[in-house]
Amino acid sequence: MNPVRSLALIAPALALTTLASAGISNMYITNGAGEIYSVDGNTLQATSVAQLQDAGSINDILYIGNGKILANLTFAMATYDLNTGVQETLFNSNGTFGDPSSFVYSSGLARRANGDIYFQVNEFFNPSGIDVYGISYDMQSGGLTQIGGVPFVGALDFYELANGNMIGFNTGNQSILFNPNTGVIEATFDLDVTAVSFVQSFSDLYVVAADGSMYTFDLTDGSTEFYGQITGFERNILGASIASSTAALIPSPASLLALTGGLGMGLRRRR
Repeated sequence: MNPVRSLALIAPALALTTLASAGISNMYITNGAGEIYSVDGNTLQATSVAQLQDAGSINDILYIGNGKILANLTFAMATYDLNTGVQETLFNSNGTFGDPSSFVYSSGLARRANGDIYFQVNEFFNPSGIDVYGISYDMQSGGLTQIGGVPFVGALDFYELANGNMIGFNTGNQSILFNPNTGVIEATFDLDVTAVSFVQSFSDLYVVAADGSMYTFDLTDGSTEFYGQITGFERNILGASIASSTAALIPSPASLLALTGGLGMGLRRRR
């Protein structure tokens, strides 16, 4: 079993994270083959419910309501209707973003307070070198808006806090808190396990590891605690999403920096 993860974020504040004695919300997970599983929040038992097509490069999923899953397939974005089994490609990364000669892929998915979907675009071999930036996607209008820069390449997942800051996992087993509008890093934390997704249940935030282990994630002091083990799936988990599209975003302790004299800025810590 992987060791318990510890992340540290800024300073103690509100007690937000507690173990859910009656379980957590139901959720969805996906593996490297693009198989979608429904996970019972009480038992953490996974049941296969769908198979995405052309999903060998999938990196994340997000439940968007009305029985639909948004899937980041790395080189394309698609929706899958769990009720009808219909998969629809929304756009391809190459040709939609960057210079025509660039190699482009996208990664991560996060729900934003304004209803948009946030993800990262990684653009290589363009005339200026490497560009990494965030996109805010309005699924109602189809609008794609670039917002600032992302200070690291190849994010695995993002979570937006109530003040608009983002937390992201990178491929180097780090969690990075940053301002998505400016790209300024507020804190960097080394992780002890292979984290792949944030999952919010009610007012609590959890992290899901590739092997299916789940941990509570306390934003006030960075402490984590093993919560449980997802079972019944094959291969490693690459993405997870709560089965709700209406959860209120969790407040960020970064908003408390004024109370601590900004001591958390630029913090790098391993626990």
